[in-house]
Amino acid sequence: MTEQGSWRSYRIGKALLWGGFILYLPCVLILSFAFEALGMPGDLVAVGAFAWMALWVVNGLLWAKFSCPNCSNCFFIRGPLGIGNLWDFRCCHCGAVRESGAI
Repeated sequence: MTEQGSWRSYRIGKALLWGGFILYLPCVLILSFAFEALGMPGDLVAVGAFAWMALWVVNGLLWAKFSCPNCSNCFFIRGPLGIGNLWDFRCCHCGAVRESGAI
């Protein structure tokens, strides 16, 4: 994968992470009102909310394991315990700075 393609996957993962976080409550509320109006059981809303949270966690874990385009190690994670900083602008291994457009 090219360096530009690597940063593109970074931006997509981050957008999905923040989008899923911000849109969670409004979407669950809209679904609950819609299901209530249609006379459907509320358990389906709970299943949908749980599935949304599970997908959000999986996306967050995949985004945290983003590979640095320079050294091919995990950009945010250092060591076997997974210690790192998801808000850092530099790679934990080689110190490469994330591209300016990859906010």
